[in-house]
Amino acid sequence: MSKSHRKVLLIALHLLLFLFGAWGVLAAVFNVLDCDHDRWNQGWKVFKFFTNDANIFASIIGLSIALFHIIHFKDEKVLPAILRIGHFVATCMLVMVLLTVVTTLLNTFPLVILFGFPSFLFLHTLSPLLCLALFLFADREPIPWNKAVIADIPFLIYAIVWIAVLLILNLPPEVEIRNDVTPYFFLSIHNQPWYISLLWFFGLLLVHTGIAFLLLLLRNRPWNMAKRQRCKS
Repeated sequence: MSKSHRKVLLIALHLLLFLFGAWGVLAAVFNVLDCDHDRWNQGWKVFKFFTNDANIFASIIGLSIALFHIIHFKDEKVLPAILRIGHFVATCMLVMVLLTVVTTLLNTFPLVILFGFPSFLFLHTLSPLLCLALFLFADREPIPWNKAVIADIPFLIYAIVWIAVLLILNLPPEVEIRNDVTPYFFLSIHNQPWYISLLWFFGLLLVHTGIAFLLLLLRNRPWNMAKRQRCKS
């Protein structure tokens, strides 16, 4: 494949990543481009879910990378560090989304939770898989291991903000556990002992950190680095 053809393919795939996230969020939040108008659409409240936040961020990164390749179509400039790190963070968030869906929701909502068109299909399945593939195979530059902790920042902000909100509101347990109040059952801090909440927090943080290191291991693997060096030469 020639360099110009590769650039066109990269632009198309990153625009597709933007489209998946944008369409999925518009369908879930505003019923825009939603072919089903199903009962999962909850207006602005959907923004409280980590899934939507991750897809919005990934869409911004996908569009930014596509624009970078368009602007530098005839150049051989590598992606700026901020875009590489942003793509890394977005991939960690979306892989976390996919794992959470598969491990906690697949038994309750068979297959539709992964393939329900359009929002579930885009937000839960296609965006994570495409973002992961682009992270591992599209960019040739390695990412330093010390950047792994950066991937945890959005997760920490999300969790801490929600815990603070629930503590400040101090809702009755029967109100807090309702799905239109807390985004996820493990955030119902007034419905479980404090140590269970801590176990959920640190357990999910450990999983997210593990995802970050695993992605860097796959990205920076020796045989892949040798392949990238051959592509540059």
